[in-house]
Amino acid sequence: ENVYGLDFAGLKKPGSYCISIPGVGRSYSFRIGAAVMAEPLFTSIRVLYHARCGIALERKHTPWTRHRCRQHVKIGVYPEYGRPLDFKGIAEFIRKGKADGSLKYREVQGGYHDAADYDRRPVHIPIARELCRVYEMNPEAFIDRQFVIPESGNGLPDILDEASFLLSYYLETQWTDGGISGGSEGTGHPFTDAYPGNAWRSNTENESVEYIMRPVSGYSCFAFAASAAQLGRVLGGLSRGKKHADRLVSAAKRAFACGIRKFPPARLSEEITVAEAAAELLHATGDVHYAGVIDRLPTIKTAKIDYLSNISLAYTFNSLPPSLPGIDRSFQGSLRKGCMDAVGWAVEAFTLKKGYIHFKHPWAPIGNGTASTAQAWWMALMWKMTGDRRYYDVLCASADVALGANPMGQVQCSGLGQRHVMHPEYLESMNDELQDYLPGIWVYGPASGKSWITGIYPPTPSVDAVPLLYSFYDVDQWPGQTEFTVSETITPAVVMFGALAPKNPRPYTAPLPDPR
Repeated sequence: ENVYGLDFAGLKKPGSYCISIPGVGRSYSFRIGAAVMAEPLFTSIRVLYHARCGIALERKHTPWTRHRCRQHVKIGVYPEYGRPLDFKGIAEFIRKGKADGSLKYREVQGGYHDAADYDRRPVHIPIARELCRVYEMNPEAFIDRQFVIPESGNGLPDILDEASFLLSYYLETQWTDGGISGGSEGTGHPFTDAYPGNAWRSNTENESVEYIMRPVSGYSCFAFAASAAQLGRVLGGLSRGKKHADRLVSAAKRAFACGIRKFPPARLSEEITVAEAAAELLHATGDVHYAGVIDRLPTIKTAKIDYLSNISLAYTFNSLPPSLPGIDRSFQGSLRKGCMDAVGWAVEAFTLKKGYIHFKHPWAPIGNGTASTAQAWWMALMWKMTGDRRYYDVLCASADVALGANPMGQVQCSGLGQRHVMHPEYLESMNDELQDYLPGIWVYGPASGKSWITGIYPPTPSVDAVPLLYSFYDVDQWPGQTEFTVSETITPAVVMFGALAPKNPRPYTAPLPDPR
């Protein structure tokens, strides 16, 4: 294929355009203007609202309504430091606890459903940091009453309310010694006794899975410490947020202390998690103690760091204000230089040599969202950390590709663009009375075309003969392509579009979607 790029920098009139070549065809329409990223931001971040666990979704906020999650608000209490259990182990723990009367329950809400399934996961905790990060990247783009959520109107930017709701589960279930539950996990993937032969018929209203609190881990403690410290610091700068800010920072300090006490880092990846949490607490409190914790980490300042996979670490340290006490300027600079060298090489050697400009890790295979949002959002971190216009340009081009400026004209998201995903693997939409699925779901997208479906119904041409980027099947029972997660695909979209969103938006007063 010949892929041509067009530079519209000189086009000053905003509006809807298309490319038309006589004898060849007409492109899909596309918009040019300062506000074009507002719609994908709005549509993407509202998926987080629809993933909220423990609350009902009401008609005044969405036409994709549902009742309060039936199985996720009263869950079993598992020992704080019990060993992690698989599905069978959880089922046995619940069975035994019911039999001998030892099983205790706790009322909870907060956190997110992961994807097509409903577990709260430890990797969700950093979502709050990413929401805070994009808010701080582009604060004039975020206001109260922006995303039509229950907290709209409380005087705080809606994006920070979303971060607060996510952390509420982990905050409210914090143990007395500061330990943070890793979320909640169940006895299996979603199923319902109402349709025992078809798990695809389950949803939050008829699900039969039982859940327990996940035990505390080092990761959950340090991830919470980092997220709560950053959210607390940001809220502390807003008059309406000060009270909650104090509680968050206090909880972050306790979680960090518990993590250090119970889970001292034993490998580089764990040191990195500790260092990011300590840096956020240093930023939030100004307490030089946290700089000392970083200095005492045994290998982080001498180890060979994979900078392509640790842009977050460099961004965290290079977002610290120079006035903070105890910062190792040499380490801070080495992280920045390491990222600039590694990511700069990847952009020059790979990204800019592709037929269309879209960033992903050079060694990452196509899949799990790498063809759309999953790694392209890293360019927002690089742009804001370095100020290098090149990363801004790659971020813009990557956003364009994700939104349909690609050889397939395909948007790997429900409800955005003219050729979008119709059937994401989202159990609520698969089982409600609406024909249209929830918009804003960024799916895993193109990947290896082999699946149980192609084994039963072999396509023509064969799976192996279809190029990867064309190997997408819009079937809502194909986890490898049409599933998603709030952490892998949805939050990256929010950061990507939020970093580019227009400043000074108005409160949202337009009608909500009217699905068929």
